Amino acid sequence: MAFSTINFGILGCADIARKVSRAILLSQIATLTAIGSRSLEKANKFAAENNFPATAKVYGSYEEVVNDPNVDAVYVPLPTSLHVQWAVLAAEKKKHLLCEKPVGLNVEEVDVILKACESNGVQFMDGTMWMHHPRTAKMREFLNDEGQFGQLKSVNTCFTFAADPNFLENDIRVKPDLDALGALGDVGWYCIRGILWATDFELPKSVVALRNPVLNKAGVIISCGASLTWEDGKVGTFHCSFLSNLTMDLTAVGTKGTLHLHDFVIPYEEHKASFISAVESGFKELVTGWEPKPSEHTITADIPQEALMVREFSRLVGRIKNEGAKPEKKWPTLSRKTTLVLDAVKASIEKGFEPMEIKIGLGLESSNVAFIWIIRGLNFTLEVEKWLRDENFEEKVKGRGMIIRGWAPQVMILSHPSVGGFLTHCGWNSTLEGISSGVPMITFPMFAEQFYNEKLIVSVLKIGVRVGVEVSTDSWNEEKNGVPVNKDQIKKAIDKLMDKGFESEERRKRAKELSHISNKAIQEMVLHS
Repeated sequence: MAFSTINFGILGCADIARKVSRAILLSQIATLTAIGSRSLEKANKFAAENNFPATAKVYGSYEEVVNDPNVDAVYVPLPTSLHVQWAVLAAEKKKHLLCEKPVGLNVEEVDVILKACESNGVQFMDGTMWMHHPRTAKMREFLNDEGQFGQLKSVNTCFTFAADPNFLENDIRVKPDLDALGALGDVGWYCIRGILWATDFELPKSVVALRNPVLNKAGVIISCGASLTWEDGKVGTFHCSFLSNLTMDLTAVGTKGTLHLHDFVIPYEEHKASFISAVESGFKELVTGWEPKPSEHTITADIPQEALMVREFSRLVGRIKNEGAKPEKKWPTLSRKTTLVLDAVKASIEKGFEPMEIKIGLGLESSNVAFIWIIRGLNFTLEVEKWLRDENFEEKVKGRGMIIRGWAPQVMILSHPSVGGFLTHCGWNSTLEGISSGVPMITFPMFAEQFYNEKLIVSVLKIGVRVGVEVSTDSWNEEKNGVPVNKDQIKKAIDKLMDKGFESEERRKRAKELSHISNKAIQEMVLHS
């Protein structure tokens, strides 16, 4: 079916809007219909300099653009602090939304925008242009090739540029009232998206900011980095900055192959881009070199990646407009996941880099109960080990506490009759193992579905005690909402779970009953399979 041209309105005259205006015209299925600015003079100048059609409307306000009945979609390149106001209004006016990144200052803001889009049946997409280059799809094929790439083990991204003094003093990206996320929200967004893309958008288990971020006098981040870890052991790191030479690197390392590219955000050339793959590399005899040499793959594009972004967005809008299709959920989901990790990095910077494991250790020490403490993964290992040594922790809890570093047979431990409680982050596996083992749980969710699992454990099954993490279902940030998790909260939860009162006895009784029911169901399923 042939789609009608999608009519775009643009809010504001930001520099990036020049690039997207050109992209709209190059897309061949969209056109520039309106431009609005708080200054009519500035809007007229922008339209004249960026080849707006003579029929395009020029307005002296943003509101006139979203009220224009001829506008199908709105592009929002405004400062991030204004996104919620104007994105929500545009969605309520049934305008499809192409929004610059970062989408919001935090995931709560992003959720408000996405909810408005969903409620009004409009398409949402953020302005991460490199996602739409055909090179990205080709690289995905390589990462998915078990024979060539194997399993992903690590991914590293870097996006930096050396901003001039005027930028560092006056650009909206360094102003706390305009774009308070600074370099993290600007160039860091691309780094985080690159890491998530390489992991097929699996959210990490932990996110820890690297030490010594650089903040300007107003407290805005101008240089930072972070490390991410996953349950299966893969790791990711990134560095983003306004203070270093222009760099746009992405490296993904698998068990059999490696992916390299040095221009992952903006290709060196508009109409072609390349990436480098190395497969089953090894040393030559006597280690005089290594082989085989990496291969370079070049992919062409008929139009620039930003125009491909507009084309894809317009295609989705056209399907909704002409066929009654539902908005594509992929793009809002990716925006939200990127923001989740961005939130976690910011939270890690703000809370002073103290590993959560240390807080758990302090709570265990002060509780005076016997325990097995399993410390898994690469996150925090060196710092936690130093803390354990400096605090003489293992000597302090000798006789009642055991520390297991690395993997442990969780089901075997939970099944032991001496185990009376289980502190869990409420992942599905741990939740089910706790239920089937008949062990009451202390719930310590961190992100995503873990909060729903906590509700199941505590409110529905009534076999758990909350630590008290009062955050939404979408963040690792324990301090953003003003209720940090500390050793006293952990100790209080342990004491409540392990005491001998009526409530605790009822909780233990229900846990045993649920264990019997769940194990009986499993046995019946096995017998009838």
